[in-house]
Amino acid sequence: MSHNSVSQSGIESVQKVGTLFQLINPDILINKAMATELRLIESEELFFPNGKSLKTFHFIR
Repeated sequence: MSHNSVSQSGIESVQKVGTLFQLINPDILINKAMATELRLIESEELFFPNGKSLKTFHFIR
């Protein structure tokens, strides 16, 4: 499945992950992590100049 969500952001490392990109519902991600005994300790949303954003989630066991 191909997504056009990874576009020119001006950030080379983000462009490199374009082939691995997959949309994931954050609630599903957090619930699946909790089911495997991971605990969410931090989340962040970074905004790019093109108006798109990247959400990151940090878990611990």
